[in-house]
Amino acid sequence: MRHIKYILIYDTIPQNPAPESRHCDVLNSGYHYIINSKGLVFNAIDISKSGAFLDNYNVCSIGIQYNGALSNPILRAVLIDLIVDLRSHFPDAKILGVSEIDGKDLRPCAKMNRLRRELSDYL
Repeated sequence: MRHIKYILIYDTIPQNPAPESRHCDVLNSGYHYIINSKGLVFNAIDISKSGAFLDNYNVCSIGIQYNGALSNPILRAVLIDLIVDLRSHFPDAKILGVSEIDGKDLRPCAKMNRLRRELSDYL
């Protein structure tokens, strides 16, 4: 099994995605998991394999593409369930938004900080 240091969330999807997630290409996303705008979770790449979503982080991370706003309560619940499940297998993995990574520097953002605080109730 790969050594997982990060659970990375692609949190820069537009706030108003297409209603049917027409633009969500499950097979070619490069992410391990995709949550569409209806809250369905797709396992696009087995977590035993590296994804193709962020250079220098693919080998040591699991990627989640989240097709909606982090403020959407239904989608947020699905995301939290997925993260809680992944953290049960990888308890030391840090949860980051892809937008927080800038080269080698981390730039925490407010919406991801809110998500991490909420997750602290479950982890």
